[in-house]
Amino acid sequence: MSLLFLPDDQSQKETAIGIGVFDGLHLAHRRLLSQVTALASESGLEAGVVTFDPPPPLFFQRKDYLLITTLEEKIQLFLKLKLDMVFVLRFDKGISLLSPRKFVEDILIKRVKAKIVVVGQNFTFGRNREGDVLSLELFGKEYGFQVVKIPLVRLSSGEIVSSSLIRKLIQEGKVTEANRFLCTPLTLRFLKQGSSDLYFLKEEGKTQPPPGRYLVSLNYGELICPLDFHNPLSIPGLNQNEIVVSFLGNEP
Repeated sequence: MSLLFLPDDQSQKETAIGIGVFDGLHLAHRRLLSQVTALASESGLEAGVVTFDPPPPLFFQRKDYLLITTLEEKIQLFLKLKLDMVFVLRFDKGISLLSPRKFVEDILIKRVKAKIVVVGQNFTFGRNREGDVLSLELFGKEYGFQVVKIPLVRLSSGEIVSSSLIRKLIQEGKVTEANRFLCTPLTLRFLKQGSSDLYFLKEEGKTQPPPGRYLVSLNYGELICPLDFHNPLSIPGLNQNEIVVSFLGNEP
């Protein structure tokens, strides 16, 4: 899998791509990207994804926005999905001011060489989110790429499977339910504070569950056990500077 950083890098081959933040890489994201890989295989194209760093809500300093997965975690998850290319678009002021047409011309056509673009039905893009799926389809006819629209995934309750829903579930302590939709369990990293037994959350901008008792995996399966979670963590006798806590579910 090739990792390219936009707007500097450029694909040398034509692509079928999915576009989105893909925070958490949940069920709906995976359905979209499975369509990307299928269409790429059928059409002889490279299968790719365009994601944003930082996500636009973080760039615009939306205070309630917390990550489920960091960029590094997301790239590791993309590796599992048989993608040929991952495009990371550095989202800055210049990118935020691109009109929908300029976004298509400068990013999708010149840099990504997109021939098939797969997006969710509520996709928006360009300055002030002025572009939507309909305008993308019109640009596709003009510039010669196909647009595939993926329906939203709805639960029996009517709720839409989304990163926002999963954040809400995690913050309410419903980890087992959140994990039903995630590609991999919620994972948080903690750093040891000096010579004490206290471990502090490494990435403060990540979504975390409330204090409570959860079934966790420490350091990717090194130890699976119940944990009384709070930040900071207190784990006596653990002689490691950093620990990785994967939340497997709620402990009854």
